[in-house]
Amino acid sequence: MGYSMQQGNSQFHIKKKNFKAGLKAMSEAQVDGQDWEDEGSLLDVLTKLQWEPMLKKNGDIQDLAFQGMKLCDYIEEMFTALAPFVEEGSYIEAVGEDMSHWRWYFDGKTVVEQSPKHIEWE
Repeated sequence: MGYSMQQGNSQFHIKKKNFKAGLKAMSEAQVDGQDWEDEGSLLDVLTKLQWEPMLKKNGDIQDLAFQGMKLCDYIEEMFTALAPFVEEGSYIEAVGEDMSHWRWYFDGKTVVEQSPKHIEWE
């Protein structure tokens, strides 16, 4: 089953120098019940978890695109593990099947799920 989700706007950045540490943190947190360090690079693992990394020319992740249909149980674990390696001010907005809106906001240390106070259409 699961809860359908579509990604909205996003600005998600991880520097290439932090990929190994991010992958190690995901493994230590047992994101989706797995030790990810034997599954390839951080880029490989994100792709396996239905998040397509988009890269800058220097190899940094400049954004993520959700490729799945349903919100997975591991998402909080994944973002919590990666949060210390995600650049401050990064975010990913989402809309759920019931039209709920939220975003994951990264402050350079943690991730917080935020809900909008109101939505304006121009």
